[in-house]
Amino acid sequence: MIRALAIGRHLLRGLLLSGLLLCGVAQAARTHVVAIGNDHGRAGELPLRYAERDAQAVANVLRRLGGVQPQDLVVVNGRSAADVRQTLLAVNSRIRPDAAQSALIVYYSGHADAAGLHLGETTLAYEELKNIVAGSAAAVRVLVLDGCRSGGLTRVKGVQAAGAFSIRLDDRLGIEGLAVMTSSAAGEDSHESERLQGSFFTHHLLAALMGAGDHDQDGRVTLTEAYTYAFENTLRSSERTPTLQHPTYAYDIKGKGDLVLTRLDQGIGTGWLQSARAATYLIRERDAEGPVFTVASVEAADVRIAVPAGPYFVQERHPDHYREYRVAVAPAQAVALKRAPYRTVAYARLVRKGARRTAQG
Repeated sequence: MIRALAIGRHLLRGLLLSGLLLCGVAQAARTHVVAIGNDHGRAGELPLRYAERDAQAVANVLRRLGGVQPQDLVVVNGRSAADVRQTLLAVNSRIRPDAAQSALIVYYSGHADAAGLHLGETTLAYEELKNIVAGSAAAVRVLVLDGCRSGGLTRVKGVQAAGAFSIRLDDRLGIEGLAVMTSSAAGEDSHESERLQGSFFTHHLLAALMGAGDHDQDGRVTLTEAYTYAFENTLRSSERTPTLQHPTYAYDIKGKGDLVLTRLDQGIGTGWLQSARAATYLIRERDAEGPVFTVASVEAADVRIAVPAGPYFVQERHPDHYREYRVAVAPAQAVALKRAPYRTVAYARLVRKGARRTAQG
């Protein structure tokens, strides 16, 4: 039976440790990915800024760390429902010869409502999308939906509230099964962030896939580990928005264990940043003014984040101070931040109208 999850760290960790949820891990011999993004919805819906960028980022990470071959990866950005439908059906056709050893991952970022995905002025109904993905011959099928409503520095993805929706799955699945991950629960909004330059959910999902979600530190990030990390950090990121955002996870993986999505030792030109301690790490490319690569919250030392080789500025954030590192990562090299030189910066304590607040000094 399909189970829908919107759960926190302690419950899911208990399931992981007790073995009630997982009975092992499995890596598909061949993974097919369709990453769909659309910054534009219907008339009256404000354009999104990062939906198409998020789709490309998911594709890039799965190619670099997920072992996905270029011929098995399709990015469909800014296209209509008819184009998306045609692409999904074509990929399903390519999967059939190697179905027993294949996985299919379909990702979407953009506007949505209770009826389906808004791809410009066209709509792809949830029921049709579910049928196409669930009907694939791939042994394991994963559907990831990051969609809803838009406004402000943190924008809600879309402009008009719609009725609550959910994807309901039946038991007519393949031997291996189907998993569905959504960026928010029924009736909730999903959000984009100017600071993260992407959606909360997809940003944290990507951080998980790059290593922040590797709970057991075995060098492999599974589907459940990725969801757990994305759930916790999306909820935390949305605490200052009008509505909390609770990602959900529905799965029916029948007795074959959890699916490995990424391996941290894969990827030509990949190196690793290794955490010094439990903290939130803001990682920028090149220097302190460079683009944000990721923001990763880890609960232990020596957690590895897989990054392309190059220079990085890392800010290790704590409640009353942060540490700044400037490091260079070489291919196949792990840079241990606990052994790297750093600068400590304390937060200034400011008083405003009788109330204390913390500000950067």
